[in-house]
Amino acid sequence: MGLFSKKGNSRDEQIVAVFDVGSGSIGAAITTISTAQLPNILWSKRLRIPVQEDVSYEQLVKTMLATLLDISLELQSAGMPYLKKAGRKQKLDDVFFAFASPWYSMQVKEFKIDKEEPYELTEQFVKNLIKKEELAFAQKARDTAAKGKESDLPVLIEQKIIQTSLNGYIVSDPYNKPARKAQIDLVLSVVPSYIYEKASEIKNQLLNRKDGGIFHSFILPSFIVTRDIFHGNTSFLLIDISGEVTDVATVHKGTIVDATSFPYGKNYVIREVAKKFNISIEQSIAMLRTYMLGESAAEETKKLRDTLTSVHSVWLEAFYDTISRISTEVPLPKHVYITVDEDFGEWFKQVILAGDFSEYALSKAPFKITHLSMKLLANYATHSKLTSELDPFLALEAIFLRKTLYE
Repeated sequence: MGLFSKKGNSRDEQIVAVFDVGSGSIGAAITTISTAQLPNILWSKRLRIPVQEDVSYEQLVKTMLATLLDISLELQSAGMPYLKKAGRKQKLDDVFFAFASPWYSMQVKEFKIDKEEPYELTEQFVKNLIKKEELAFAQKARDTAAKGKESDLPVLIEQKIIQTSLNGYIVSDPYNKPARKAQIDLVLSVVPSYIYEKASEIKNQLLNRKDGGIFHSFILPSFIVTRDIFHGNTSFLLIDISGEVTDVATVHKGTIVDATSFPYGKNYVIREVAKKFNISIEQSIAMLRTYMLGESAAEETKKLRDTLTSVHSVWLEAFYDTISRISTEVPLPKHVYITVDEDFGEWFKQVILAGDFSEYALSKAPFKITHLSMKLLANYATHSKLTSELDPFLALEAIFLRKTLYE
């Protein structure tokens, strides 16, 4: 099948296990994907990765892999029986994994071809171009991991053309059409082999075979779905605030031009509150949950607000550094879309709105921020009554899957 051809499938409905692998939690779902209906999540579950008092990557990896195994076993024991209750076949067609930071490394590559005379872009030429870039990216990632263990060596999981234009016009099928100028925007992502191998073991157990499996970074599905939903906004910032890391992808004229991250996420807030109040991590989580719901006592609310002001400043300073670099490459867009746990969504939205980015922007107007929330994504995915609520991360990935499999 060609790189730009449609992905139609003869099976009208597929049943896919979806895993959302973050640094703060891991979600799993059993989802039906079809051409005629919105993605439907039959069963879902999310397990929190324990928050460390002092961040250690090695310990984070161990707890993440243990949590991934736990939730895969729960999907088999508790999730699969829901297929029978829903009147579906009790067999998976495929398994999908989306990895958030810090589990993946991404490279965005822009190819420009400019000729004096019209020429026709061929599929073989594009394949060779991509293959060459794959090898170079893989070698760079291997060199970076060379000082580590063999298990740290990278595995390519993602190779996707996200936009192609001929003579300045975006096209879905660029082959064998005369043009003087062409641009191909490519995304490549890798994960360490120890993560890929564990995910593959789980996939093999669920499918009872070695083939199959769909692997992606989280940021790519997030970008594709956001671009489709808000198709009128071709330039925007896409921010994913996970447990330990915040990712910022810059989208300009419909394509990713930059993807970066900084080491402050939801867990940083939890740790700082625990330190300031001299309480446990679990007590901090409970205190913040009450505060975010607006249910804290007046005295506690004031103390927390004061503490969160300094936390706010540290996160915002790291975001400023990112914005200052972005603004030297492309105009700073006014639209911002964020993915973050529901309980922290409004707080992080207000943190960003409190910033002054006028020196980096063409316009002094504030950002227009949209949280890709459960409520918003409920317009594009459904969930069974057997699942208590729609998980926005799993919903987003299910929406992406439908596009990948059937469009």
